[in-house]
Amino acid sequence: MDKKNIIIAILILLIVILGGLYFFNQPREVYVNPETSSATNVSQEKKSEPVVQETTKKKQPKENTCAVDLAKQLKADNTAYEKGTVLIVFQNTATLSDAKSLLEKNEVKIKDEAVVNENFGTTHRVTGLVTLGKELEIVCLLKTNPAVKYIGVNELFQLHQ
Repeated sequence: MDKKNIIIAILILLIVILGGLYFFNQPREVYVNPETSSATNVSQEKKSEPVVQETTKKKQPKENTCAVDLAKQLKADNTAYEKGTVLIVFQNTATLSDAKSLLEKNEVKIKDEAVVNENFGTTHRVTGLVTLGKELEIVCLLKTNPAVKYIGVNELFQLHQ
């Protein structure tokens, strides 16, 4: 390559670099639609009417303080529990159909349905299967339900030390 071609290549490279720097340093207006929470780059749309830039951040959902407090309590008490399960005792007035409906709405499956079908009328107790890591959230969600007498993690007990 001769000197003339090298100089032309260097000039083209400089123009591309400077153009890129200019392009990426330009301010961008972004409009966030509160109904869909989707952002639109206004500079790429035709501006037929003035667009107001959203200045407030979208509120983040509050962390489930019940689950956080429960996790702290379980850790403080050194409580071991079976992951992916919860124990639920329903009020004596709850029917098996009521219990199954409530559990289904909250994505809790019955661990041993044959035993529950046979004994629910006397024990009103169910071992529920939940998504791993969601045990505490489910406990907090269902503990305020009036049909639930007790709900907790499925604690593991040591009979001998």
